Parts: sequence; structure tokens; C-alpha cells
Amino acid sequence: MTNNNRFWLLNCTFLSVFVLILNLSSCSQDNKEELFEGEPEPLEMVSYLTNVVPLIQSNCLGCHSAADPSFGAGHILEGYDNLKVFVDDGRLINVLKNENGFSLMPPSGSLVDFDIALIEQWIDEGAEDN
Repeated sequence: MTNNNRFWLLNCTFLSVFVLILNLSSCSQDNKEELFEGEPEPLEMVSYLTNVVPLIQSNCLGCHSAADPSFGAGHILEGYDNLKVFVDDGRLINVLKNENGFSLMPPSGSLVDFDIALIEQWIDEGAEDN
């Protein structure tokens, strides 16, 4: 293989990796707002396990897990029974929407409207352990 061929092969490989990284970074959670402009379409049914648990795990359990109850003001959101307490008294939706005098959670910034709508729909459907 000549030096010229190696050069083109190396450039093509680099370009392919760059395009792949660019495409993967454009598929982040931050783009849900753009994908679902306006009011999000409700799902037929929101599932605690399928829809709510992943959101709680990725956005809340860093501070509100049973692993260190002293962190996160002692508010444990890990597990259905713990989360349901905050659903029933309205704290969960109030912190997510920054309403009624509650501080916005997560503190790093609000969940996107689509994710808040999923949790709100789950609550409106009875917040079942499904």
C-alpha cells in the first residue's frame, strides 16, 4: 500500500469516526424538546417500571437514594413505596414544575416538558405500581 493510499484510508477512518460521534451526540435527551414541539402527545398508558423508574434513576437517585439517606434532605425516592409518598402529597410534581413554593428539582435544571408530562400522566392515571 502506498503512502498516498494510507493517507486516504486514515482520513476516511477519521472522518467516519467523527460523523459517528456527531450523530450520537445529536441523539441526546436534550433534544426531546425539539422532537416533541408543542404539547407532548400522551402515551396510551404510562408504566411505572418502563417510563417513570428510568427518569427517577437518571435524574433523582444521585441525591435521593437509600444508599445515603442523609444526602438529599433525607427524601428517599428509591422504590415505589418511597416515591408514592411524594406523589400522594403533591411534592413530586411541584418540585418538577417549580410550583407552589417548592424549589426546582433536579437542581441541575428542569426535566424536559415531555418527561414531566410522562410523570404527570402516570400520576393522573393513579400512579400505579405497574
